[in-house]
Amino acid sequence: LNSKEFVSMAMHQFDNLDTDGRGELPPRAMAPVLASLSEESPWTVTLEHCMRLALIFDQDRNGLISREEYMEFVKFVVAFNWLEQQAGRQAVEERAAEESEKARLHAMLDRLARDKGAIDDTMAAV
Repeated sequence: LNSKEFVSMAMHQFDNLDTDGRGELPPRAMAPVLASLSEESPWTVTLEHCMRLALIFDQDRNGLISREEYMEFVKFVVAFNWLEQQAGRQAVEERAAEESEKARLHAMLDRLARDKGAIDDTMAAV
């Protein structure tokens, strides 16, 4: 998660989302990332979903996602996905199949909000 290649890839993604070059992303700019992460259709992701994501990772509470906050978000997502796979991909897929697209998206955001602190503590200890 700290390799030059990983950081470079994440910063390239950030630069692609940062279309105005301000170095900060408004919540709505995170829609493509959120759609990809949740494996949902892009039109399923609403501004409310993007705002919830921003509330989880906007550490300075300025309403924008900075490069540093984006990097923490990407690291968290990679760790979160790895842990979720370890916990049993089949169980996650079965549960996801039972939920509607919006319900799955809400559930993913709920898990991100609930588990962020625990994973941050684990990552800090490594």
